Amino acid sequence: MTVRLIVLIFVMLAWSAASAVAQPISGYSWQLRPYCNVLTVNVTYQGGVYMLDGVDDRCDDPGAASAAGVAFLNPDGTIGLGVTSVFPGGTPMHLEATMDIRSLSGTWRDSAGNSGAIVFTPSGTSAGGTARPVAPWVSVLPGSITAIHLANVAVGAAAIAPNAITGANIVNGSLTRDDLAPGTIGTPELTPNSVSGTHIIDGTITAADLATASVGAAELAPNAVVSSIANGTITGLHLAANSVTSDKVVDGSLTGADILNGSITAADLAAISITGAVVADNSLTGADILNGSLTGVDLAGNSVTSAHVVDASLTSADILDAPKATAPVENNGAVPLPSGFDTVVSTVTVVAPAAGRVILNASGSFGFENAVTIDSVVCSFSTGLTIPVAAPNTARAAERNGADFFYVPFGGTRTFNVAPGSSTFRLVCNAQGTAVSVWNPVLTAQFIAGS
Repeated sequence: MTVRLIVLIFVMLAWSAASAVAQPISGYSWQLRPYCNVLTVNVTYQGGVYMLDGVDDRCDDPGAASAAGVAFLNPDGTIGLGVTSVFPGGTPMHLEATMDIRSLSGTWRDSAGNSGAIVFTPSGTSAGGTARPVAPWVSVLPGSITAIHLANVAVGAAAIAPNAITGANIVNGSLTRDDLAPGTIGTPELTPNSVSGTHIIDGTITAADLATASVGAAELAPNAVVSSIANGTITGLHLAANSVTSDKVVDGSLTGADILNGSITAADLAAISITGAVVADNSLTGADILNGSLTGVDLAGNSVTSAHVVDASLTSADILDAPKATAPVENNGAVPLPSGFDTVVSTVTVVAPAAGRVILNASGSFGFENAVTIDSVVCSFSTGLTIPVAAPNTARAAERNGADFFYVPFGGTRTFNVAPGSSTFRLVCNAQGTAVSVWNPVLTAQFIAGS
């Protein structure tokens, strides 16, 4: 096949609309001059590049080297070529070439440092020369590893030669006590006045590290001396005025002998700290008791007699079993009564101090304002919102004809038994007819202790 045909095939494959499908081309050869090696590969167009697979004949020496790679069209119209060969013993060699698309020849260079002309050889026969040298496989070239190639913390002690590291290799100020073997730093290694407080671990200085009388007041931080004082050596001479507060005194350790007579005032006493056991019998007078502060809890049973009560000062509110009346509940004006519905007209609440009875009284006037309809109304006391079934009527009125009444006064009384506590009572009315109302209703309640 001629060179022109080969070129035509490359161009057609590169621009064909059907290039998405792998299209094989039979084997082709190039000599890697100035060496005798002939590279023979099959070419398969796939996905925009040419896949290459074949052999390097190694100048017909026993055992050819495998060859695999990729060819591609460069933007400048040349053909790029990259091939990896594996030689006997597993040594890899990488070859890269650039070829003219018309001659399919150009230049090459490999990973062993060899280079030359790559010449299209349709016959597959070498024009002569020596075999291409194969460099020994070296994963890392001597001296090629620098700091940029190393990951953080990649070099350990095993990788460092003895005595290889000097001060020039260590970042100033980066060594800590964890980096030093015990006992390696002595006085000869220290520059005079080079050790400051920042170099000493807090709390590690003991008395053995200090020269005699080397610590004075200037070396002590404020409030630094706590447990370093010998027991029993502090006297009143060492204490500043007002320097001893309650938190410095052991609870329960002070006696009367420690307190200046007459120096304790109310400000010195905790709230509720004075009990009857501390007060001398019959020593308190009215001047010692806060006005209005005594309650029934402070008085002994049967301790208050008539001699202690101001004449004419007691009222029924001061007597537990005395009758107690609530303020009357008055509604000025009319309370409309919808026909057929129970309506709460007035409400009163009684707080009973003990079990007893509540007497209710209600009064007012019924208003029948429609002179045509025959109307009626009934009212009853209730502890709920409706008239209880079978409850006695507190008041009742009914017309025989539409013009019988206009206003009808009413009044009623009823007694309820109650327990201690709050009880609520209501005057509930139910009207039959139209324009019926209760005018100016008044509801009162009186509590009487006992059954």
